[in-house]
Amino acid sequence: IYCSLCGEELSRTHSTIAKIAHTPASAVRENVRNATCTATGSYDEVVYCSVCRTQLSRTSRTIAALGHNYSDTVTASTCTERGYTTHTCSRCGNSYKDSYTNALGHSYRSVATAATCLVGGYTTHTCSRCGDSYTDNYSDPLGHSFNLTASSRTNPLTCSRCGTAAITITYLSSVKRFVITLNKDYYDQLLAGTDYGDYGYTFHVEGYDASTGYTDYTHFLNNDEYYHWKAYGANQSFQLYTSDEWLREEFDSGTTVKAFAVLVLGNTDAKYVISSIITITIP
Repeated sequence: IYCSLCGEELSRTHSTIAKIAHTPASAVRENVRNATCTATGSYDEVVYCSVCRTQLSRTSRTIAALGHNYSDTVTASTCTERGYTTHTCSRCGNSYKDSYTNALGHSYRSVATAATCLVGGYTTHTCSRCGDSYTDNYSDPLGHSFNLTASSRTNPLTCSRCGTAAITITYLSSVKRFVITLNKDYYDQLLAGTDYGDYGYTFHVEGYDASTGYTDYTHFLNNDEYYHWKAYGANQSFQLYTSDEWLREEFDSGTTVKAFAVLVLGNTDAKYVISSIITITIP
């Protein structure tokens, strides 16, 4: 106690104040170790005084393992592979397969491609499910079939199967030459096992004016001149070249003329094989 006038201390008494109890704050988590799909987790649950931050308690807690959270994906069987179901955990990626089903096997549909004169035949087997395919049952090309005994001065000789001409004729105006093309299959048939090779054969080119008919003028190319032939087009034909001088001698310049090649087979008993007919203008 102090004097109110001079401030002198008059007395001093020591008193004790009772301490204030801690005020617990809400529990907090410390040292947290999260749980996984297969392992437990843990943490310390700690309580502090909200006034002085003194730790009042610490309790260890355990977090249960989460377990896997699987989603399912079904993979269907294919022709060559088994089907199955895949289970994949959305949290950790762990996966496994089960529910296996057998492979289906191929379901083939067969389509036969017939042989042609130049291309062999075969069968194509194609799976209706996956598109896998293979070919078998191969056969050789048929080759052209020409009637060697055919005799005609009006219709070109053609293959009885595909219509390919035995003989064709074209005209090269730039060099004023005819090109006679003889199909190799026909050429082989012509010489193999027939009398034509003995009796000989002769090529000639004829031309005619529509108003006057066939001319009697011809340009002969005997079989003795076989060396004029040249292989052409992967052995599918042979070609012979001859000029148009005889046509220009026979017809007036500017005349439109139909020209064709004729193969004369045999000797006295001749057979005539005519080529395709082309139209040219005499230069």
